[in-house]
Amino acid sequence: MAKAVLFSSIPGRYVKALFEVGKKQNILNELLGDFEKFRDFYCNNKRLFPKYGKRITAICDVIGKELDLKSCFISFLKLLTENHRLDLFSNIALNFRKTVMQFQGKQDVRILSVANPTAVQKDKIANVVSSFFNTSVNIKYITDTSLLSGFVIETNGLRIDGSGKGILKQLEKYYNSLEIV
Repeated sequence: MAKAVLFSSIPGRYVKALFEVGKKQNILNELLGDFEKFRDFYCNNKRLFPKYGKRITAICDVIGKELDLKSCFISFLKLLTENHRLDLFSNIALNFRKTVMQFQGKQDVRILSVANPTAVQKDKIANVVSSFFNTSVNIKYITDTSLLSGFVIETNGLRIDGSGKGILKQLEKYYNSLEIV
């Protein structure tokens, strides 16, 4: 079960406000896309965001227009920057995504594997995972060669480790716990 977002926290209040606007305007998925676009831009251009100054409103307008962000998302960015809360962006983005997925009856799932699955394998995996969680799933596949073999499934704090690396760790724990007589 997904953790409920605490709307009483500072990030939670931003999430709630933007979620309500997005729901009313029927643009929740577009706002999820805006979070992605801005996150990518912000990571590469942090120097453009001064901690103080009146220029921030103009900067947000220019960036919003350049990235084709929704007007309510631009207003949200202005509010964040004017209140010196841009450091909360990642937390807000994560909680906004969780809130939207929960509202839409979907669940984000990350699947880590040594190799990228084929289209047929992805279809089978999606059916099994969706059936297991009894909900629609949004799966992100990540290649991680350090797993050695197998896969890891992660969602909302749950981690199912069926990787070679995970099995070796379990064996190591077991053998280290044995008392030699």
